[in-house]
Amino acid sequence: MKSSKAKALGYRLKMIRASKNVKQKDLAEKLSVSQAYVSDLEAGKRMIPSDTLFQLAEIFDIGLESFDIRKELAEEKDFKKEFLDMKKKIEDHFFEQKCIRKDITELKKGIEQIKILIETLK
Repeated sequence: MKSSKAKALGYRLKMIRASKNVKQKDLAEKLSVSQAYVSDLEAGKRMIPSDTLFQLAEIFDIGLESFDIRKELAEEKDFKKEFLDMKKKIEDHFFEQKCIRKDITELKKGIEQIKILIETLK
């Protein structure tokens, strides 16, 4: 299972690598790892170890703050909350609709009973 942190960090790595026009294969060679490992890091299948983050910062000549994913994680948390709130509203709406349909059905039955009662009173 991919963690949000691993996915966000992997995506950041992919964007940095692409912006520097470095291929996965070339990055893998510089890190002395396989291309599949780099692919797994970028896909968020593996968490990037801290020593690898230092290597990446050096390879790409960037500061470690380039790998700061706190903003993305906060946005994801906000998005999840919005999603759950919207889901709750939709569920409530459908529950209300179901109750309304049930009420309408009961009203129709009541109307039919009143019609029968009126017919018997004639």
